[in-house]
Amino acid sequence: MENKIISGLMLALVAGLVASPALATNLSEFPGFLAKVEDGVSTPNYYIVVGDSAAPIDVVGAIDVASTLASALSYQEKSVPGVTTTEVNGHSQEVALGNSLSTKAFTQTRIPYFWRGKITYSGKEYTTYEKVIIDDSVKVENDYVKYNGTLYLDLHSAAQPIKYVYIFATPFDQGVSVEKPLEIELFGQEYQITNFSTSSITILTGVVGTADSTTPVEYEGYKFYVVDGETGSWAKIQVTDDEGNVLATDIYDMSVGSPVEFTLGGKTIKVKALSVYASTITSTITAKLVVGEEVDKTIDEGTSSDSEFPEEKWYLYDVGADSSGLHNITIVYIPSEDEEKYLKFGEKVVAPNDYFEVGLYDLAVKSFATLTFEPVTDVDVVDEAGNTVAENLYGLRITADYPVFNNEEYSTAYFLLNASDMVIA
Repeated sequence: MENKIISGLMLALVAGLVASPALATNLSEFPGFLAKVEDGVSTPNYYIVVGDSAAPIDVVGAIDVASTLASALSYQEKSVPGVTTTEVNGHSQEVALGNSLSTKAFTQTRIPYFWRGKITYSGKEYTTYEKVIIDDSVKVENDYVKYNGTLYLDLHSAAQPIKYVYIFATPFDQGVSVEKPLEIELFGQEYQITNFSTSSITILTGVVGTADSTTPVEYEGYKFYVVDGETGSWAKIQVTDDEGNVLATDIYDMSVGSPVEFTLGGKTIKVKALSVYASTITSTITAKLVVGEEVDKTIDEGTSSDSEFPEEKWYLYDVGADSSGLHNITIVYIPSEDEEKYLKFGEKVVAPNDYFEVGLYDLAVKSFATLTFEPVTDVDVVDEAGNTVAENLYGLRITADYPVFNNEEYSTAYFLLNASDMVIA
């Protein structure tokens, strides 16, 4: 940063008043006419200039004038609450700068709409619940290097900053299949698990529904009916458009297991029958169908693109299964871009299905410090080991009435300049 950017203020102003009728109003308005005010925000609108060979003491004097003007002209009209006032439909915590959350695990106890209850499979009940965990390394910061003092939630130090865990209070100890999937809700959205191991899960990914000759399963403008079949054996599937025109017909054989495929509108749409039932009383055929461009998908645990589930930047991190059954499913959020790793005030992480969000929502101001700015000269700078790193600098000393600098450890800071560099100490 060049230091020759500040000059004799009054000389520049007087010249301006002579040359510009717009400024030649009345000096009684000083310094207000040197700022531009829009929507309650005041921005300095002037230059202070020094010559190439200005003496250091002149530059120091100009710094004093500049700091005074900046204090008077830079502001934003804003109501600052004394406590957190934003309403949060969930759980809120006050976190001091540089710290992480005191409570890091959230279940239904703190987030009422999180799931905790019983599911039933083959007549057996299992208690399950959800938990969201914020990593210890996620902290509230205001590092000037990254965002010039802006408050932000720092996620970059955590390998998995946010974890979502679906937990079986007692292990799920039964086998599952395409014909009889395990139905659970992850992030409030239903998924049907057709297989699981210690390192993967297989889920149905298409639209699931029950169809017969009059009630279809609908997918992307097409209707899929079951017009014939045999219990537990096969189903005749008929496809129509919205107007009822028959577009295709095929038979799904449950002993084969592979889905039937229909080419419709340039897409290949697959259909699989999970069950078929032929009623001898009503002479109707009903089948539970899954319809989609893919009807099922195996997801391996990990943090690669193959493990993304249920959407980008969320990964199936761990399948907690062993010989006793399925204990839990852990899905983690891992940001990839810097703007996602440093969430500025008001930004947030939104979970799949808009199920929950994490972010900074309000500022709780407990007290204000009084800062005093004064010009200084001949200042030497030493590092923590006592080694001199710069000498005879000049600039501003900033003094607070209690420690506010460097994580509230010091009450004095310096803004110092030499011929070509800026030093903040």
